Amino acid sequence: MPEPVSDAGLQTTTQARGPNPVSQHAGADTGGSSTSQTGDRAWSGHMFDALPDHVDIYEVGPRDGLQNEKTVLTVESKLAMIDRMVDAGIRRIEITSFVNPRWIPALADHMELATRLQRRPGVRYSALVPNMRGLDSASMAGMDEVAVFMAASESHNRKNINKTTHKAMETYQEVIREALSRKMKVRGYISCVFGCPYEGHVPFENVEWVSRSLLDLGV
Repeated sequence: MPEPVSDAGLQTTTQARGPNPVSQHAGADTGGSSTSQTGDRAWSGHMFDALPDHVDIYEVGPRDGLQNEKTVLTVESKLAMIDRMVDAGIRRIEITSFVNPRWIPALADHMELATRLQRRPGVRYSALVPNMRGLDSASMAGMDEVAVFMAASESHNRKNINKTTHKAMETYQEVIREALSRKMKVRGYISCVFGCPYEGHVPFENVEWVSRSLLDLGV
């Protein structure tokens, strides 16, 4: 069961916002603006008001970037790479995946990497967990933040994790609830929200169902 070849390490956090600059000027005199133009600007204002105040970008190179490389880095090299990322100002790093080494030999050192990692103040380190066994290993290695992964595409889930979308969600329900009960932070990846390499267009309803399901679980 292969890991995702590529995914976005991104999570949004929504907070209260002040008035939006676009909506503030929706009724301003523009020297001949029409009603339709004013309506467009007002609509843009509503759209911008719905956006989060900031976006947390997660660096996933130590996991996603290395998992398919033919040359397997040593633990020392991986630790040095992570330290240099922190030195460069990165504060959200996904360091590995607690996956069966038979699936991804390049990440077979996940336990050693996580236990030897020198965690620095102000930096959040996380790891991908595909199932309960992965969660248990991550917990034993001292990880306090984990991520789960699935696609909004039925075809992608079947080919990538050998499960239907609903079956994958059933698996992650158990993982998420257990992780939260252990006071661990949990993030959710949703792949193929803008299209799938296997089936092309992905209906918005699929994306909405996966998103709402993860949110309802506390992700």
